[in-house]
Amino acid sequence: MPEAPLSRRAEGNKADKDDTYAPLPPSPGAAAMILRTWRGRIRTADRDDYVAYIRATGLDDYAKTPGNCGYQMVTRDLGDGTSEVATMSWWTTMDAIRGFAGDEPELARYYPEDDRFLVERPLNVEHAEVAAAQIKVDV
Repeated sequence: MPEAPLSRRAEGNKADKDDTYAPLPPSPGAAAMILRTWRGRIRTADRDDYVAYIRATGLDDYAKTPGNCGYQMVTRDLGDGTSEVATMSWWTTMDAIRGFAGDEPELARYYPEDDRFLVERPLNVEHAEVAAAQIKVDV
């Protein structure tokens, strides 16, 4: 699927005060945006170090990849000494995701130090078409 052309967001859009660009509306039947979700598990005691590590690796790589529209990383203490970690990233097209993930975008992308932190390392990620969204969060 070719990349969607870009257009300046409509004037007056509150979320557009930073002069960003957004994809034009897709053709009928095409996904407007794709959500990529990865989940794993770490030791809760490693949470702060792992978050810092992922900010400097995966999240930074998301942001540098053309077609990435944003990301989030969330953690959840499971109460057994481990925490679930999830990263969600929003993309214009599957081709854009391939720019980040490679030729097999359904496979998770891991970094050299991940084994130091992860107690659960899934092989796959999930992709879903975004049907509706409104978000602006900076943490």
